[in-house]
Amino acid sequence: MNKKQAGIILGLLALIVLAGVAAMKINGPVQDIAGNEWNIGKPTANLENAGGDDYFNNARLDKEKKDSEILQTLSNIVNNENVSKDKRDEAAKKQSALALKNEYEGRIEISLKGKGFEDVLCLIQDDNRAVNVIVKSKEQLDEKQRQQIQETVVGTCKIKSVEVENRQ
Repeated sequence: MNKKQAGIILGLLALIVLAGVAAMKINGPVQDIAGNEWNIGKPTANLENAGGDDYFNNARLDKEKKDSEILQTLSNIVNNENVSKDKRDEAAKKQSALALKNEYEGRIEISLKGKGFEDVLCLIQDDNRAVNVIVKSKEQLDEKQRQQIQETVVGTCKIKSVEVENRQ
């Protein structure tokens, strides 16, 4: 991937973040989502017991929220002239790495859905040493399916440590 492609990816990610911020400003504050109690420090979604579509949708939303927060923090560092050049360069590298990680996760998910899996969630660890693939399937995955997932991950992001989990 060359610098031009990395710039395009970063630009697109910035547009996504800006669209989210604009939507929040236009729609205003959301009232009474979790009742009248403050839920500070309390989990709002229980992913462990969520079933089916809820698990995958909640996990995707949580992942996207976390990534956009990290991306915004890194963007603030890169754009802050008061921060040293070394720190800004480091933040820019982390931005590129996050964009590449998200691209790989998306490619893997789309590829596996194209191979017949109902729903897939791919999570590449921050250190790029392992990949967790969570597959929606009513039945246990057989060895051929697990091998297919392994080959897709290795072919896409060259990470050989793949953990496959089955969810219903």
